[in-house]
Amino acid sequence: MKSRLMIVMVSIVFAAVATAGAAYYIASLRSSVTEGQRLIEVAVAKKSIETGASMSEMLASGSVAMQKIPKQYVAEGALTSTDGYSDKVLSSDLVKGEQLTRAKFKKETEAGLAYKIPEGHIAVSIAVDEITGVGGKLQSGNRVDVLATFSPSSDKDMTKIMLQNVEILATPDATTGDKGGGFIKGGQQTSTGKRTVTLSVSSVNAEKLVFAAEKGHIWLGLRRSGDDKSDKSVMQTLETVFK
Repeated sequence: MKSRLMIVMVSIVFAAVATAGAAYYIASLRSSVTEGQRLIEVAVAKKSIETGASMSEMLASGSVAMQKIPKQYVAEGALTSTDGYSDKVLSSDLVKGEQLTRAKFKKETEAGLAYKIPEGHIAVSIAVDEITGVGGKLQSGNRVDVLATFSPSSDKDMTKIMLQNVEILATPDATTGDKGGGFIKGGQQTSTGKRTVTLSVSSVNAEKLVFAAEKGHIWLGLRRSGDDKSDKSVMQTLETVFK
């Protein structure tokens, strides 16, 4: 009789433990599911963004927005705020709808200029002064036209818009060398008051740009923001300039 009672009591205890364990498991599972469905606000690309874009540029253009996503779908290292990233650039491309993560951003000094060069282009630097460089007002991201003047002989001077809608990749503040004139002349060293402007150009246009810098005079013309039109350039000479 006592052994039967003991067996019944043990069975009741085991059943209670099993029930409690099952209840705990179900509660934990529900909690896990609920936690996974909790919405987290993260930064998401509203359109495809190329490598080299800065966070400040992306925010200014509306390319990035904060979006609420279930926690279980939030990428590792996803940005829940863009604060503190204004001085950083993308180290790899983003596609539309992709979450911005810490791993995709580096300081521009760490990422290097190579991250800003569009595909199919190379970076070429030229020297400009306050006159030839639009009063020293040029900034990274501006677009310019490149005007070149050549003097094959004393009576055959010519000026032409050689390149149009060229992107400026960088405009360092450093100046070097000795005092010099206003134009960029073949063989002339960068002088006090001159700055290095780095342009993004195709390989063919890089050849034209370097040739003009070495053999002629170069001026940069700043384009209005958003202006991407290409006008037909008419070369000017001494015979045509006063017509």
